[in-house]
Amino acid sequence: NNKASRWADWGGGQTEMFTKESVLGILANLGYLKNLHSESKIRVDSGFDWRYFDSNYQDWNTDARVRTSVNSNDDYIFNNFGVYLKSNYDMNKYIRLFAGIRHDFFSGNTKDKLTGDKRDMDDYNVTTYKGGIIGNISDRYSVYANIGTTFTLPRKELKYAENHPDVTDLLFREIGMKANPFDWLLLRYAYYYSDDDIVAFVAGDYVDQGKAVRKGHEIEVNIFPFEGLTLFTSLTLDDSKFNGGPNDGNWVTSVPKHIWNVGIQYDSPIGTGARLWYRDVGKWYTDRTNDHSYEGYKTADLTIHHNFAKKWTVSFDVKNLFDEKYAEYVGYWSGSNQFMSSNPRGFYVSLRYNM
Repeated sequence: NNKASRWADWGGGQTEMFTKESVLGILANLGYLKNLHSESKIRVDSGFDWRYFDSNYQDWNTDARVRTSVNSNDDYIFNNFGVYLKSNYDMNKYIRLFAGIRHDFFSGNTKDKLTGDKRDMDDYNVTTYKGGIIGNISDRYSVYANIGTTFTLPRKELKYAENHPDVTDLLFREIGMKANPFDWLLLRYAYYYSDDDIVAFVAGDYVDQGKAVRKGHEIEVNIFPFEGLTLFTSLTLDDSKFNGGPNDGNWVTSVPKHIWNVGIQYDSPIGTGARLWYRDVGKWYTDRTNDHSYEGYKTADLTIHHNFAKKWTVSFDVKNLFDEKYAEYVGYWSGSNQFMSSNPRGFYVSLRYNM
């Protein structure tokens, strides 16, 4: 169960947006493992899961956070039932194959508690697939590849509208390798690709506007110069653009062109340790026409900890070490960039007991 309120004044007086949601669910899995011979085995899993969401959304006019009149009061019921089958097959110590299939059923209804109007949601039925291979060339080198599909339902109340968009499909695939050529060096590389349908509401109808194609490279390096010390860096280079539609060739919104992480961590034999983490998030565009953008941000975090007893640890954390003013999300609407400002520098002390 969850309840939340948000107050805002958009120039026409203060309002409260109140939400209340309860969720019920159940899941079951049946697994079977068969050892074929000393280096070969197969595991098959099947099962189902069911979730029931009962949500209420209210919008109130308020004065100093005191409700004065109600603007809307809507209930939404949403059901999701899914069945799946998946398998892992180790042919030998060098090759693993995996695959899976899942089918989801969605249904629900909504009621306007002010007018009494009720409406059933059109049922959705979606099938998704996944598969891949892992090749262990040796104890120190491996390669992998996978492919799969997923989907996105219409957001929030659009699922219940008489004129509603269809499910949007997404296809993703990835290839990569992991290497541990020396005890002190661990490398990982991956190339990823995904495309999902773009639908827009134009002249009273939902129109296909091409695809959002996301692709790029991920590189990760871990270095262990000596016991207790770890140096880490990762770099994501993204080349996400629209394919087809009115924004063909433009960059996909809200996707940084690069994300670079650098870290250093040391854990001493006496139980004292520290970690410094630096993050550089590059520029992204905030609208599909690419007329507006955000330059990105750079932050650093520091952690110092000490194990002063067998099961006790005390930690001191500084988030946003250099007190940068930045936003982790910036989008474009109402004629300008809108900033979801992030927290200023913060200090945290924690005490942990491990059972």
